[in-house]
Amino acid sequence: MADSDSVERFFDELGRRGHEPLLDRLNSTGRFELVDGGQVEEWLVAVRGGYITVTRGGGDADYVLRGERHAFDRIIHGDAGSVAALIRGTMAMYRKDPDVMFGLVTRLFAGPPESRREWVDDPRLVAEGQRDRADGTHG
Repeated sequence: MADSDSVERFFDELGRRGHEPLLDRLNSTGRFELVDGGQVEEWLVAVRGGYITVTRGGGDADYVLRGERHAFDRIIHGDAGSVAALIRGTMAMYRKDPDVMFGLVTRLFAGPPESRREWVDDPRLVAEGQRDRADGTHG
């Protein structure tokens, strides 16, 4: 059984993110339906110009992401990928508008903090006006 506290923490943190530049062009609302036995827990995630709000409960949505709570728990812990879960069918996405891309899901599930690469200044490149990524690629 998935840790319900981790699901609540995920949505709480998501709602506190504020502005997400990668979602600037998105104006939609998604409903996440997490199934655990006979119970369905619902969360609404609204994105307006990159600003995210989260409320617990159902409602009208442009897309619905539905799956078993344990599958969702694996995604938020970084043990499974959101796109892979959609492909395998452990999560399903229903859309009213075909222009709503499921790519936004990958932006909502950024993975654990330790998996994210940070931009760092390489002293050798600062003088040249360039920046270098932690993995050695330039950006």
